[in-house]
Amino acid sequence: MMKRKKAFLLAEETVKIVIALIVIGFLIFLLTSLYYSRLEAQKLKQANEILLNSTVGSLRQKISELPIGQSINFALNNPTGWYFFTYANTAPPTKCGGQTCVCICDETWFESSQAGECHKNGACLITKLQSREEEGELKMYISSSSYIKVSKNEAGFIKVEEVK
Repeated sequence: MMKRKKAFLLAEETVKIVIALIVIGFLIFLLTSLYYSRLEAQKLKQANEILLNSTVGSLRQKISELPIGQSINFALNNPTGWYFFTYANTAPPTKCGGQTCVCICDETWFESSQAGECHKNGACLITKLQSREEEGELKMYISSSSYIKVSKNEAGFIKVEEVK
């Protein structure tokens, strides 16, 4: 009789431990999801600031002030870990309205879904980009020391190149 009681208690304790481990695993998953969600929102805010803000430091502002025939180097140091893309010859994200644009967003596993990722979770600046048929579209990893060269030709088209 005593053995049956101990076996029953052991099984009961095992069930409690398994349930506790499941709950702890769920809590870890929930906290990790919240952390990465907040991190992605912060990176999207940084991407919008660097491309679109009307303050003096945005790419939009620098392009509008760039004289014809001139070029500038522009620092792309945020959001680190994301990518800078040009859409001059390929189908742009929907938020670009079918026009040429530059975008900052996270990279996807499949190149065919990159424009969709930039549309959903990225920042895009519609601009009059020069065709990049010879070089292909620019895809540049953003680190703390990334720069692009932005030029404006006589027709007002913008050329964007990576500074190495």
